[in-house]
Amino acid sequence: MSDFSGLEELGILDNRYLIEQSVSFDKDDFSCWISPEFKISPLRGSTHISFLLTHLDWFGFTEDHVNELEDKYSKMEEDSPVVKNKVSDHLFLEAFSKGWIRVRHQVKCNNFSVEFQNVKVAEHNICLWAEMMMQVGYGSCTALIKCWGSNQLFEFPIKYIDTYSVQVFNS
Repeated sequence: MSDFSGLEELGILDNRYLIEQSVSFDKDDFSCWISPEFKISPLRGSTHISFLLTHLDWFGFTEDHVNELEDKYSKMEEDSPVVKNKVSDHLFLEAFSKGWIRVRHQVKCNNFSVEFQNVKVAEHNICLWAEMMMQVGYGSCTALIKCWGSNQLFEFPIKYIDTYSVQVFNS
C-alpha cells in the first residue's frame, strides 16, 4: 500500500480540499477518480465504471437515470455489450462534464492516462494530482492527458505537467 503522508507540507492536505488523509491504493495501482473538489477515490481493484455505478450519488446520478440510458441505447442496439459500452461512455462524459477526472494506471508499463472535460476544474486538480504522484516517486512516469472537449492528446512525464499545463489547458 502507498499513502500520501507528508502532503500537508505541499499544501495539498488542508481545509481547501476534501481529500481524505488516509488515501491509500492497493498494490501500487494508482487508478482512481478525482472529484471536482479534489477528493481522490482509489478504485482498489474495481473498474472505473463499476466504481461509478456503485457510488452513483457521488457523481450526481440515480439508478433511474442509468435505467433510462440503458433503455435508450437498447432501442438503438440489440447487442448487450454494445449497449453497456454506450451507457458507460455516456456516464463517463457526464461525469467529466461535471468536473470529474478519471486516472488510469497501466501498472505493467507504469504509465497513466488522465481523462477530463471540464478544463476550469481539471487544470488545478491535475496539477495537484501530479504533485502527489511526484511525492510518491512517480514523477518520471508518462502521463497521457486527454481532454474530451477538444479531443486532443498530450503525453509527457508527470513531473512536467505543471510546466506544460498552459499548453494542455489553453489549446
